[in-house]
Amino acid sequence: PAKLSDREGNFSAIFCIGEDVTELAEARTELADIGQFMRSVVDTAAEGIIAINSRGEIRTVNQAAERLFGWSADELVGRNVSTLMPDPWASEHDSYIQNYERSRVPKIIGIGREVSAKRKDGTLFPAYLSVSEVTGGIYTGIVRDLSAEKVLQQQLQEQEALATLGKMAAVVAHEVRNPLAGIAGVIQVLRSRSSGGTPEHEIMGDVLSRIDSLVETINDLLLYARPRELRPVPVRISELLAESARLVENTPGCEGIRVDVPKSEYAVNVDVEYLREALLNVLLNAAQAMGGKGRILAQVQDCDDHCCVHITDSGPGIPADIRDKVFEPFFTTKGRGTGLGLALVKRVAERHGGEIAIKCPPEGGTVVTVRLPYHRVGES
Repeated sequence: PAKLSDREGNFSAIFCIGEDVTELAEARTELADIGQFMRSVVDTAAEGIIAINSRGEIRTVNQAAERLFGWSADELVGRNVSTLMPDPWASEHDSYIQNYERSRVPKIIGIGREVSAKRKDGTLFPAYLSVSEVTGGIYTGIVRDLSAEKVLQQQLQEQEALATLGKMAAVVAHEVRNPLAGIAGVIQVLRSRSSGGTPEHEIMGDVLSRIDSLVETINDLLLYARPRELRPVPVRISELLAESARLVENTPGCEGIRVDVPKSEYAVNVDVEYLREALLNVLLNAAQAMGGKGRILAQVQDCDDHCCVHITDSGPGIPADIRDKVFEPFFTTKGRGTGLGLALVKRVAERHGGEIAIKCPPEGGTVVTVRLPYHRVGES
């Protein structure tokens, strides 16, 4: 407002200029509503959304990104986005943006790709990342966790491989195992007619031993690839462990092994034949890792709604780089064997609704844990 005076300087009037700002206020309100709406859309998105500037500094993240990476928004804003990447991507990221801003040739901008992302605790997970340029040197990355998809892909590949293996096992069983039984029978008759201590007698004994080993391999293959239906019955796990322990202690080459099995009353519904075979495989692996001498501890514990079997040896442990491979069929570090032992154990545990895990303490040795549910038995 402005004051108006007459010629004598006396106040005479006030001059005001007014402007109706209703539309401006409404526009501001509408703009704020749109901003809030867009923020809600971003925050409720299933994928992680991260905005960065041309220096790679994080400007904002949505709630999905917080959950995905384990950082809060306050912790992330201002950090370089390379915090969320392992090397070599972390060390090279800033140069990607600088090269793009200089050449305007997109190498990662506008292109979706699979990457490895890093959580706050340092763990890595597979992710699908697409990066877009917004405006004014601002870039957005949309991140989708691929962990579940990778697990499903792996399971599908395993099922397909298992189906193929099952067909092969059926052919091998019919075309190889049955003729071997006939050959073994003939050799046994011939050996019974030969004199003990002669070279022929010893050779035929070796042949029978090789045939038994081959038949055992075929049986393992069938057990893994074409298992029969489970026949679960209630049983005390410590009793099965004790039976398997006696077999191990009397196995050639393991005479120096002693297996300690503390008594326990924990019982589960399991297929006794399958589980006994699985426990025997674990104990034999432990005995072989210890060179056929030493003590193995096999104990049963309550793990909430599961019964846990811990088998601990004092061997050299399993190298970290192959620890994830020991449950794969046909993987072995031994000169002999099929590599189906621990794969069979894993399959038996999973068919019972359980799981198997391996730990190698820093002080040495290996702990194999088989977890089995108390009441539920199901097919996988």
